[in-house]
Amino acid sequence: LIAGTFAFTMMGFLVTSMTILFSIGSSRRFINYRESGRLESFMLIYKSAVISMFVIFFMAILLLAKGIAPWLIDLLGMMLVNSFVQLIFLNVIVYNLIHVNVVKKD
Repeated sequence: LIAGTFAFTMMGFLVTSMTILFSIGSSRRFINYRESGRLESFMLIYKSAVISMFVIFFMAILLLAKGIAPWLIDLLGMMLVNSFVQLIFLNVIVYNLIHVNVVKKD
C-alpha cells in the first residue's frame, strides 16, 4: 500500500514538473535545450518514470489482492529503486532549467 501511495504521489509530482517546464517553454534557454535534442532525452526518462509509477501502483494492488509473494515483493523493491533514480534525474534536470531561467533572465 505504501508503494502504491508513493507511486501516485510521484506521478502528481511529475505532472507538476511538466507544468513548470511548460511555463518556461518560451524562454530562449529552454528553446535551445529543446533544439539541441536534450528535451527528447528528458521526455524518454519522463515517460519511463510514469510507466514505472503505474507498474508499481498495479503491483502494490496485486500484492494486496494475492497476498505475500516473495518474488513480487522483490520485483516491487527493484521497481521502487528504479523509479527513485529516475525521479532524481528528472528533479536535477527540472531544477537546472528553472534555476537558469530564474537566475539568468533572458
